[in-house]
Amino acid sequence: MLNRVTLAHVSSGIDTELLAHLRADAIEAFNAGYTEWRGAIHPFTSHISVGWDWYIERTSGAFLIAWGDVRSNLMGVDRSGTDMGMACTAQALIRRLIRLNWSHTVAATVASHACEQQGLFPPVYRH
Repeated sequence: MLNRVTLAHVSSGIDTELLAHLRADAIEAFNAGYTEWRGAIHPFTSHISVGWDWYIERTSGAFLIAWGDVRSNLMGVDRSGTDMGMACTAQALIRRLIRLNWSHTVAATVASHACEQQGLFPPVYRH
């Protein structure tokens, strides 16, 4: 069912504390932050929220999910309806996120916020 979830970007940003934690864990991160997305399986079902910490790997420049951890209000269940547990649900969500091309959206959002903070262009107000 996760293949049918349409996720929309809600917010993303830089997190300097996360970057320090990653580096303390000997992870070669260039930059780090957070992102949150929302979606639904069907238009009339409850919305799901998916969030994760990310970092940019120093050597490759790839955006990666920090510690392979995804947070969500979703719990996966097996064919018998038994909870799969948080770890298995997170792994299923990560497989879905790989196809999302989330790094492009996160990079654009973070760059836009950086330009706003530096006064390079005025903030965009959304209703």
